[in-house]
Formats: sequence, C-alpha cells, structure tokens
Amino acid sequence: MNSCERITDESLKTLSENLQRLKLLKSVRLNFYGSERITYQGLKSLGQGLQKLNSLQYISLTFGSDSREEITDEGLMSLKQSLERLSSLQSIHLDFIWCSNITDRGVNALAKSLQVFSSLQSIDLNFSAHGITDEGLKNVGQSLQKLSSLRSACLNFRCCGQVTDEGVKDLGQGLHKLSSLRNLTLNFANIEDLTDEGIKNLSESLQKLSELQFLNLDLGSCWKITERGLENIGQSLQKLSHLHSIRINFQG
Repeated sequence: MNSCERITDESLKTLSENLQRLKLLKSVRLNFYGSERITYQGLKSLGQGLQKLNSLQYISLTFGSDSREEITDEGLMSLKQSLERLSSLQSIHLDFIWCSNITDRGVNALAKSLQVFSSLQSIDLNFSAHGITDEGLKNVGQSLQKLSSLRSACLNFRCCGQVTDEGVKDLGQGLHKLSSLRNLTLNFANIEDLTDEGIKNLSESLQKLSELQFLNLDLGSCWKITERGLENIGQSLQKLSHLHSIRINFQG
C-alpha cells in the first residue's frame, strides 16, 4: 500500500474490521507511506481492530510522506491505547517519518505504553520530525529502561531540530540499563545543537552495555561535533568486549 494516495480513513476502517477476525494472527506489517489522506480517525479505526489480536507478536506500521501533516499527537495517543492491549508483542516497528505535527505530547504517550511489554525483544521507532524536543527523548529513555528483555533497539530522531545535548544524555541514561541489549542503532543526523558534550555523555552510557555486539550511530551533519567527540566514542567502545561491528556516520 506504499504511496497509495487513494487510501483513506474509511479504507483503514474496513481493513480493521477484517483483521480483527484473524484471531491466530502473529505478525502484521502495514506500510501506508505516501497515503496522505489518512488522519487520526484512520489510526483510531486501525487500532480498534489490532487490539483484538491477542496472539500478535510482531507489528510494523509505517505512516508518513514528504508532506505528512494529517498524523498528529491524537493519532499516536489513540494507537497507544490499542497497543497496550497487545501484551504478547515481542517486536514493534513504528515509523512516522516526516510526520511534522507529532510533538512530545504524542511521543510521551506512546513511550509510556511501551512499559507494559515485559517480553519485548525488539523495538524500532522512527520519529524523524521537527516537533520533538529533549523532553521526548527523556521519556523514551525512561520507558525503555524498563524493558529488561530488549535485545535490539533502533531509534531515529533525524532532523529533530529542537533536540540538544540534554535530550541525548537523558536517552542514553535510559539505554544504559538495558543489560540484554545486543543491537543498537541511533540516528541523530542533522541535529545542529548536538555537540561534543552530548557525545561524551552518550558514550559514557554506551560503555555500560556490556553485551552489545552491533552498534550503528548516525551523526551526519552534526557540525558541532569535533575530534574530541570522536575520541570519547572511541574510548568508550574499547570497553565493550563483545562488540562485533561498529558503523559510525559523520557524513552529511
């Protein structure tokens, strides 16, 4: 359904009504990227169907486009209420790339819902947007630290222009408590106020992930990061004895 411009809220309502009949469904992957006629009401209808899939273990939902303004905090809050009922979930992928009307309010509500997934092993959240601040990153970090079974995390805050060193620090403080984490991807590309100080604090958190095997860090176009920041990363990573693969991007 990628780039299907005729997909509307009514389409999601019909889809939801059919999905909820599949009681044994374990995996759902839906991509509505480019479907610009989907709004809060569509997310609400979809969530009402998904919440009845008690056997669901994997969910992947993609919304967004280059001009996505219809998806708002209200949509996330509605989706959050549905996700909380899917206690069997082991993997969550939510992509709201370029949904510029999503702010800390929506992110905070969604983050709090994550705390109910005690058996969650993988999470992938994409909030590449301009409405998220340090508060949003702090709340995500506080929620993630309670997911003791988490083995893989991918967090994308690319182009969140209001994020600073403080938000990255708070996110890191949540991540460093994930003792089972094996794979970590963090995208802070195009965050202009991220400096060596933020990287230092993040590095101090990363070095506590003793089981980490794969690290992917995107710092593209973070122009305030210098050699000092790179040195801090290097010094921290050498303490991770299980690390197999490192990928760090500084290119814009």
